[in-house]
Amino acid sequence: MRNFFRIFIKTIIVFLILHSFARASTPEKCDEIINAAIEERQNRDFTKSLELLSQAKNIAEENNWQEQRFRAINNIGAAYYVMSDFGEAISYYLEAYSIAIEHLTFKQEITALNNIAILYFDEGDFNRAEEYFQKAYTIAKNENIEAKIPLYAVNLGNSLNRQKRYEEALNYYEEAISSAGEDKIVLTHAFLGKGEIFFLQKKYTEAETVLNELSKKTSEIALRQVHITSLTMLSQIYQQKGLWRESLNYALEAQRKSLSLEQKIQSYEQLFSIYKHQNDLDNSILYKDSVIWAKDSLNVLKNSALFENNKVKFEIQNYQKELSESQQKLESERKIFLTTIALSSVALILLIWALWNNSIKYKQKKIISERNQKIIQLELEKEIESKNRKLTAKAIHLSSKNELIQDLIDTFSNEPEILQSASVRGKINSIQNHLKKENELDDFFTHFEEANHGFISSVKSSHPDLNSNDLRFIAYIYMDLSIKEISSLLNITMDACRKRKERISRKMGIEDTSLLYNHLHSFVK
Repeated sequence: MRNFFRIFIKTIIVFLILHSFARASTPEKCDEIINAAIEERQNRDFTKSLELLSQAKNIAEENNWQEQRFRAINNIGAAYYVMSDFGEAISYYLEAYSIAIEHLTFKQEITALNNIAILYFDEGDFNRAEEYFQKAYTIAKNENIEAKIPLYAVNLGNSLNRQKRYEEALNYYEEAISSAGEDKIVLTHAFLGKGEIFFLQKKYTEAETVLNELSKKTSEIALRQVHITSLTMLSQIYQQKGLWRESLNYALEAQRKSLSLEQKIQSYEQLFSIYKHQNDLDNSILYKDSVIWAKDSLNVLKNSALFENNKVKFEIQNYQKELSESQQKLESERKIFLTTIALSSVALILLIWALWNNSIKYKQKKIISERNQKIIQLELEKEIESKNRKLTAKAIHLSSKNELIQDLIDTFSNEPEILQSASVRGKINSIQNHLKKENELDDFFTHFEEANHGFISSVKSSHPDLNSNDLRFIAYIYMDLSIKEISSLLNITMDACRKRKERISRKMGIEDTSLLYNHLHSFVK
């Protein structure tokens, strides 16, 4: 009831805000709506943010305020970008770019160019991203738009970094750091880029210093991606150093603090890598499945078909702008060019869709096959484990029975009255002689070989000096029976049992008898 009341009050407040904004009659009031929407986006309330931006967009269009219209549409694209819906994001960025070219200044044009370049960067097209980052950076330099230069320098550094052009990237990062002033976002991304370069160049000490300092200063939501990336790279550094506990701690912290699907994929992949190298099958499978789930969810959000189509629209629009500026092409040539591009785009989209569909089917079949193989392997292991448990129980039962019989023999042997009877002494000797039931032991040994197929033959092929009695003793050790239990089964003293274990260990080249158990398990296939 309390939650319902809070939601009701919040809805009323939003309604009042929207109602008051609807009466905005000046560009300044429209800017206030946009600023409020940006704040809601930073708080990850995307529904409210998009409602406010749509309101601002309508007001700007009704009053022909092109700067406010540009800001509203550009920030709608930014909201969809943060939500990982790249198809919708690029549509609004293209619309904002058109407004900037037709009605506004270089400042808005470079903002739109930078946003579109970021989409290319996130899609892995680093050459194209560099091209548009370079355009934005050059315009900012030529027009002395100093506030934008550090950001575009960082973006250029990132695209060059991904192309392994580390020295060029480092120069742009240094330029950004020296000119960013107190801009925390630009500075953190610049230092992150430097840390990544050190890591990729295997300068782990320098990378660790930069990233440790960076991880302490980026815990707020606005810098969460930098924070997650810093933690993940620190985990990778410790993994390279073989410090698995520290590596796992940083990876788990990154996974716990991840908010977006991209961040979750980043942390899941690192956790999968750690557990895989530690041969932790259960956890490695768990995080591999998490990576697959997160990537599938992200692909659905990206709406890749619409994204590819809109990327082509942007290229056409950019090319049309260059044609209008140069005035060197005829109208007929432009129509032929656009028609060719459109047909090529349709063919390319169909080809990409077909390849993507086949790739998904192949991956699904591969995953199903791998899982089936793992299920069969686990079932076999469980069956062997069950048989060994039964054999162990039987061996322990036989050991207890032999121990009880031996106790009775010892008790009777210490009674002089009983030993005076020749018939009783004969019975005791008979029991003593038949204490080892070879037929039962042989039967046990046969079942052991059936349950652990190939184990005895592997041991014997590696250590041909071992005789049948040694192999039987080894089977008991493999089943994790104690010295006391084995001595009872073999009807020998515990001291003799220890000496036999030492003798067998020497035959197998093992100095420390406590390592015999682990050595035997290395023969398991």
